[in-house]
Amino acid sequence: MAKYVFPSSKDIIEALKYGQGLTVLPDYVGCDEVKDKSIRHLFSRAKQPDYKAYWVYKQTTQYLHEIRLLINALNIK
Repeated sequence: MAKYVFPSSKDIIEALKYGQGLTVLPDYVGCDEVKDKSIRHLFSRAKQPDYKAYWVYKQTTQYLHEIRLLINALNIK
């Protein structure tokens, strides 16, 4: 049995549209709703955070060939 249930970002945005709550979300979540003014920023930030993405995989996985194809397709070094 689950101890915690986390709503999807869509559910969070819907709750915010009806004035039910406050949340911290990345810019890409809800950006359309901010543009059409159905939700708003509480405050603007002075500095943009840096985002880094890390690709992690096991060297012994059975899908190593597929992972290497993806790495090559995305031009990741």
